[in-house]
Amino acid sequence: GNGNGNGNSNLGYEAMSTGGCPVNALIQYYPNVLSTRDKSGNILLHHACNRGNIAVQLIATMIDTSIRNNLHIGDCANDHIGDNCDGNINAHGGIMTTNRHNRTPLQNLCRSIDKKNNHMALEKILCCYQKCPNIPILHSALTSVSQPKYFKVLIEFLENNVGVTYKHIRDFRNKGLLEAAIGNACIDVNNSKQKQQLQHARGIIQILLHWSYDVLETSTKCNDGDAEMCEVMKVSHYRDEKKRLPIHYACELGLSFHGGLEDIVKSNSSALEDTDEVTGLLPFMLAAAAFTSAHTCVIYQLLRRNPNQIQTLRQR
Repeated sequence: GNGNGNGNSNLGYEAMSTGGCPVNALIQYYPNVLSTRDKSGNILLHHACNRGNIAVQLIATMIDTSIRNNLHIGDCANDHIGDNCDGNINAHGGIMTTNRHNRTPLQNLCRSIDKKNNHMALEKILCCYQKCPNIPILHSALTSVSQPKYFKVLIEFLENNVGVTYKHIRDFRNKGLLEAAIGNACIDVNNSKQKQQLQHARGIIQILLHWSYDVLETSTKCNDGDAEMCEVMKVSHYRDEKKRLPIHYACELGLSFHGGLEDIVKSNSSALEDTDEVTGLLPFMLAAAAFTSAHTCVIYQLLRRNPNQIQTLRQR
């Protein structure tokens, strides 16, 4: 096959359709098949993670082989495929490699949690984590799961099997989990599909907020008195490298009050008096600057819940 991988990748897909043994043999003798792409920019791992009948051990073999052989993806820079496609996949074994639709094999696994074989999908995700502990599993699942309840299934599975650490809260770009969920919820609703997407996004936000208190607050590190860790784990209290809170992003992006902002306010009401380090504005002022169709309602609701914001403004 060539850099685009049409020859080797087709051979890999044919071997995969016949079962695990042919694929294992192919990978052993021709490991480069793992870094080749089909016309949609998928590597073999995309397809493996999209099939429920592929064994966990085969996923592990693919990741191990990619890392061991220090594989690179061919001609990806010219194909304009995605952020992770133009370099070395050694760090993550291909599990975070994007195709032309900017989807990764890990996202394919997260999407399959809602299927009948969700237990197998969860075991595969656990396998990926064990091979590459720094991959942002929960970030990948935000838009991949078909319903918020399956996001909760994944959270509970991770809590029970690997615990919770900083790496689950932030992605490769240091973006907080709640911040990412807020971005998905800030959409204009013009049709039933977008309305469904908005309901999905708000459901994710609610799950994240409940998770941070119901699960993380009772974790060992919190009980041991690690106040700083507890504060970070409460996703609505998490500050990014610019010292911004999720409520600052929510108001700036124009998140509607009943579309998730109300839940964020309830989980961290003191943040209403927290000045944004980037703009110097309070949350209600950020909402005013957003100029969304619902910004008047948002401003009213924010001031109604904490009139002291006006006093904070006067004291400047």
